[in-house]
Amino acid sequence: MPDAPALYVPPAFAAPAATLRRWIARRPFAQLVTGSAQGLQATATPLVFASDAAEEPFLLGHIAGRNPQAKVLEGPALALFRGPDAYVSPRWYPGGTDLPTWNYVAVQVHGMLEPLDSEAGRRQVLARTISVMERDRPTPWSLDEAQPERVTALLPHIRAFRLRINRIEGIEKLSQNRPEPARLALMAALQDTGATGAAEVAALMAERRPHGG
Repeated sequence: MPDAPALYVPPAFAAPAATLRRWIARRPFAQLVTGSAQGLQATATPLVFASDAAEEPFLLGHIAGRNPQAKVLEGPALALFRGPDAYVSPRWYPGGTDLPTWNYVAVQVHGMLEPLDSEAGRRQVLARTISVMERDRPTPWSLDEAQPERVTALLPHIRAFRLRINRIEGIEKLSQNRPEPARLALMAALQDTGATGAAEVAALMAERRPHGG
């Protein structure tokens, strides 16, 4: 894998590795991208850390066995995660003299895919994914509650894998490079739009104020 960063991140928008890992845990539904002689392939699928360790080196996932990408789940891969995003109109800036832009969060994981083709490996991936997604619910559901015959019938029809993390890159573009009056005006306008993600972007802008505000 190349050592040079693959994601362009202006210094003002850089985020610590721990923050990027939190975004992955918070928004685990990703695009898994692989390449082969047939070209690039991508599948939308949840990817979860194999454990809750701070520096956990693996992500776990699975896709349908009938998916053509299931035949190439080995070697280099890229996982793309998205956080909230929102369009920013020039009319929201004081004076309205700026240009449109987009505020957003994006995280990329570069790594090596390793198939988990045993029944135990597939079951482990399903159980961990369910555990992660259910744990904040009042009464979490577990794989143990499923009908055993249903699970046994399902397992041969999925391809499970783990992604050994080589590096994590990401960007939080939240107008950190703008003057404070402009940022405050943008936050207020985003809150007022009612657009999906806009309020969350506004809240993040408040959290990520350049001087710790």
